[in-house]
Parts: sequence; C-alpha cells; structure tokens
Amino acid sequence: MTKDKALRAMTICGFFIGLNATRVAAQDQPVYFLNGDAVVTGQDCYQLTPAINTQNGSVWYADQVDLNQSLDLQFILNLGSDDSNGADGICFVMQTVGVDVIGESGGGLGFLGDAFQPAFAVEFDTWQNGQYGDPVADHIAMVSNGSVDHTAGTAIAGPVQADAFNANIEDGEDHQGRFTWDPDAQIARIYFDCELRLEATIDLIDDIFEGQNQVYFGFTASTGGSANVQSVCLEDNILGSAEQSFVCPGAELQLNVPSPDGTADWSPGAFLDDSTTASPIVTPPNGLGEPLVYVAQYVDQCGVDVIDTIQLNVEVMTAE
Repeated sequence: MTKDKALRAMTICGFFIGLNATRVAAQDQPVYFLNGDAVVTGQDCYQLTPAINTQNGSVWYADQVDLNQSLDLQFILNLGSDDSNGADGICFVMQTVGVDVIGESGGGLGFLGDAFQPAFAVEFDTWQNGQYGDPVADHIAMVSNGSVDHTAGTAIAGPVQADAFNANIEDGEDHQGRFTWDPDAQIARIYFDCELRLEATIDLIDDIFEGQNQVYFGFTASTGGSANVQSVCLEDNILGSAEQSFVCPGAELQLNVPSPDGTADWSPGAFLDDSTTASPIVTPPNGLGEPLVYVAQYVDQCGVDVIDTIQLNVEVMTAE
C-alpha cells in the first residue's frame, strides 16, 4: 500500500480538541476542518472560494499522515471558468501547524504568510504575479514555509505550465490532481490530468519539517482583485491502509485502497465482509499463527490498473 491510515481496531485512536475550525464529518467517513470562506458542497467536495474578490479558504484532513510511508493522494480540482479575470489558484499543502491554519489572500493563494512555518505546498496558480516570478501560463510549482516566491530560497521546483497541452486551466472543467511521495528515494511528484508535470528530490522530514514525520494535508485557495469559484473534491478513501498494520484477534479493522469508484478485487477473501469493495472489514480469528497478506486490485482515476498489498499482523495489543 502507499498510504498511512489511523487504525480503528481500538477506539483509543482519534479524538479532537476544541479548535476554531469548522469540523465536517459524515458517519464512517473522513473528517475535514474548514476555515475562512470554505464551504461544503456535498459528496466530499469543498468550495474554497466563491467568485468574490479577496476571499480565502482552507480545508484540512483531520488525521495526520506519516512521511516515513509512501503517499499517493489523488483529488479533483476546479479552478473556475473565468480566464481573463479569474484568480488566484489553489495550493495542496502539508503542514504541522494544525487544522485551523490559513494564510493570506490574493496572490498568496491562502498559503502566504508566517502561519505556515513549517510547510510544503504545490501551487496550482492561475494568475501571473510578477513579483513572485510567475510565468504567463497557469502553472504548477513546489514551494515551502509560507512563501509563493519562485525566486526565493524557499522555492523547491518549478514553475511549469500546469496543463501540458493548454496554458489555461480556468476552463470550468474538473481536473485530476495527484501528489506522490517516495520516502526511500525522497522524491515528490505532482501530476495534472494524469500527466507528470513536476518532481523534486527533497528530504521533507528533515529539510522542511525539522525532523517531524507526522503532518497534516489539505488545500488552500484565495482570490484578490480578480476571482473565480475554486473547489476541490476528495474521495472517501483518499488515504489507504498502511503497508503493515496490527489488529487484535477477533477485532474488526477496516481496510482501504484509494479506488475512485469504490470497488476493488481482494485476494484472498477470507475473513473479509466484502471482497469487492474498496473498504472491506476484516475480522481475523484467534490462533492464525502468521500474518494475513491481502492483495487488492483496482483501477485508479487515470484508468491505470493498480495492485496494492497489505500485511496484517494479528497480535494482542495492550495499552501502555
């Protein structure tokens, strides 16, 4: 598997302390926190900004992810439909600050400012801000620590044209975004409409997050003197199960792979409540004596066949 997910085998895993953000959750679905002008539009979709000047929104997934594990996060972006007077863009962000953080509006894309210390971001920028070294075309870049300046020392990679075939992504269409992280090779990659657009070799844990491996992820967006409706949609199962997990004998644990249509073919089907769903429940019995290894096959949002493997170590867990 390629993603880290909090185990639900024991109910001690996940609680929330009072924050200023708005918490959004449906039963048995991920929890997101919304800030600023962000609103829920349904089906795990969030409007980050309306087409009004000087708006600013962010949405954060409540569970942190582990940068020692591989990540493969896929999402849908809509940058609006006004090209000539539309702005400013969306950032995919990883940060350690918390789920109520938001940056500056306008050309800051909701990421600019001291609030994002430390942080890593991929910007999908739809407005040329010359003071930040922006190109004319709508573009993608990797930046860090609350700066969107491509000429500063906080810049990581890019900018490059976002769409390999079109300089404009403010076309009213949904666009597929994908971020992957390989912790062994220390390579971050960003895809747009299934095309690899940018990659960088970087030690995210030490060089960006000061040795911290647990980070929040989410999205920011803003408008300034020009505006667009800007939205992001996140799948129910955007995070998959870890490559290895622990579960108590007789306990229920939900497995998960990021299949966009919610289906997968699991093998073997033993101890699963449904071997054709992306998120089956496994209930391992006592006395197995060896780990359970499941292989899940599914088709990703770009039509590519994916095979993920999950190993479950069935052991009695005790709280320390």
